[in-house]
Amino acid sequence: MNNRLIIITALFSLFGCSMNGQNAINEDDTIVAFSFGSGGGMDRFGGFDYDITLTPDQKVHFQFDQRRPQEKEFTIDDRSVFDSLQQVIMKHKMYKYSGNYKPRTQVLDGKSWHFNVLYESGKSIDASGYMAGPDGYHEAFEELHSCLAKWKAMPVTPNEVVSFIYHY
Repeated sequence: MNNRLIIITALFSLFGCSMNGQNAINEDDTIVAFSFGSGGGMDRFGGFDYDITLTPDQKVHFQFDQRRPQEKEFTIDDRSVFDSLQQVIMKHKMYKYSGNYKPRTQVLDGKSWHFNVLYESGKSIDASGYMAGPDGYHEAFEELHSCLAKWKAMPVTPNEVVSFIYHY
């Protein structure tokens, strides 16, 4: 019995299938929450955070760099950011990311990252890493940064900004 389970698991792994349903994500799935960030190392405010969620009134809420001096938060009616993110996810097969990635050797002062996506259907992508990641993750993350640059650069009025203060 155990040999059968090992063979089935190996086949799923070989053909890119996942027993937890992660690979069932396709181009038509609708993102309702997206979180992507990196931090660590000696730089206190180094790294970045992107948190984008669909509000109950169907608006898109952005929060960039929470707990950092450059913190920015606003809400808009345009849902196209989710379509753009989904295109990057599909192009780089980021729906295959899962679990926690670690290097083979210990790194004392490294950077960690997280990537989480929730879909309207309840499907999700949940992955994180410390100085390691799946093949091609650097390129995928760079494209996510480029994709989000338009919204991160969006000017906001003072009443849309939560704070630009240091949070210790």
